[in-house]
Amino acid sequence: MQTIADRTRSLIELSGMNEYSFSKRIGKSNTAITKLVKGESKPGFEMIESIFNEFPNLSREWYLEGTGEMWKTETPSAPPVESYLKEHLLRLETNFALLSDQLKAQLESKDKQIEGLQRTVDALLGPMKEKSFIEPVPEAGRILKFYPVNGRKKFA
Repeated sequence: MQTIADRTRSLIELSGMNEYSFSKRIGKSNTAITKLVKGESKPGFEMIESIFNEFPNLSREWYLEGTGEMWKTETPSAPPVESYLKEHLLRLETNFALLSDQLKAQLESKDKQIEGLQRTVDALLGPMKEKSFIEPVPEAGRILKFYPVNGRKKFA
């Protein structure tokens, strides 16, 4: 004889869902559904009410007692592919938002690190920034000729 755990598992499978999407659809935790399907717990009144609200064509006699047909009519109430796609899209949007927030936090951290390093470089090179030790010499035909500012030739 089928238990309510077996009937719940059948409902999930025949509706084209997995335990996670089923739990989201009826507004219960994934853990509660997993325990129910494994036979570790029985559904409470609120869970049963949520299931019947989401699956109005589900036979109460079949689900609660295991007698009769599963559906009151020939077709189940929910189009399984559409509900699966909606659930999958919702999960993707949630994951994208989390990843986006993590990336923003990492970029802000790196920006602060770069600013700190720039301040260190500026502090170390501060006195040297005002003096230019080497200037390019513009001569026709010789681009790489340089000499120090004080007038002594260094490169020919």
